[in-house]
Amino acid sequence: MRGVVARLAESTLVRFFVVALAGVLLDVAIFTLLVALGARPSVASIMSSSIAVCSTYFASSRLVFRVRYSPRRMLAYVVWYAISITGFALAIDTAWVQFGGTPTLWKLVSLPISFLVNFAVVNFVVLRRAPGDPEPRASL
Repeated sequence: MRGVVARLAESTLVRFFVVALAGVLLDVAIFTLLVALGARPSVASIMSSSIAVCSTYFASSRLVFRVRYSPRRMLAYVVWYAISITGFALAIDTAWVQFGGTPTLWKLVSLPISFLVNFAVVNFVVLRRAPGDPEPRASL
């Protein structure tokens, strides 16, 4: 039984990683396109991040955590990611100012930490299963 539980937990983490990676790629692609079309980087970033977060909500809720859509869950997800993105952006800026290096270095350092924090919050708080949600399956 313990092996099955460990495998399920690993599978959820792997699915979350794949969805997060797809979200990052979507974000960067849209950001790059908008900047190439003449948008200011700040506007392009807000738009691309917003689209990526909304897209990853649907993928995470259905494919990763297998919960039903609800406006409350989506709002919680968007609010959490607004907090997370802002918090990690401030942490990156602070590390860069305090310790030097490049902003890209600190962004790369932040990625595994933000991935684990976001997984924990989304898994245990934002998209936790409620009565009536479909039973999770062992794999996709």
